[in-house]
Amino acid sequence: LIVGASAGSSGPPTFDLGGFNQTVATLSGSGGTYPAVIRNSGGTQSTLTLNPSAAGNFPGTIQGDVKLVVGGTSPQTLSGDNVYLGDTTINTGGNLMISDAGELQFYPTTNGVTNSVGGTGTLQYDGTLRIEMSSIDPTPGNTWTLVNVGSLASATFGSTFAVAGSIGTFTETVLNSGIWKLVDSGLEWTFTESTGELSVATYVANPFNIWIGTS
Repeated sequence: LIVGASAGSSGPPTFDLGGFNQTVATLSGSGGTYPAVIRNSGGTQSTLTLNPSAAGNFPGTIQGDVKLVVGGTSPQTLSGDNVYLGDTTINTGGNLMISDAGELQFYPTTNGVTNSVGGTGTLQYDGTLRIEMSSIDPTPGNTWTLVNVGSLASATFGSTFAVAGSIGTFTETVLNSGIWKLVDSGLEWTFTESTGELSVATYVANPFNIWIGTS
């Protein structure tokens, strides 16, 4: 499926699922002034299934109430700012890559409830993991599995991987530690690459921080 502009058109080229499910092979599109859009304007969730037999890159945006399923025998890359609401499932043998320019957005709400990436295939995550936190329950001790590392055949977070929240940017505690933290309003938010989990706890300041900062 190629979602791209045609001659004489203006605005983003758009493929609307309209509440229906769709299965295609490789997903690709055009960049430029108006990146391609895949959306669902229907009243029910749509499932978009990709089964690439040749490597493909989609630089546009998938948005709305869409669930993404990736299978096939070749890598599928997403390199746009993807804000779809549903889960992402990578089937056995499937390979999903989030490029360094790409993003996936997650929407955690009550304890443990969120869209997520899972399945039994492989994930290469080089872009941004973005967390929309406007509806999250900040009770200390809550956790959300954003990337089901335990179920996937492999999940690799590359050197350009980053974590961003709608209330601020996470910082990796130590380079290559795979532990990302954000402190806000007395709470400490943590994303851990080894488990794929986001957690929240009451922030407790390190008593040596002042000494470390002046040494």
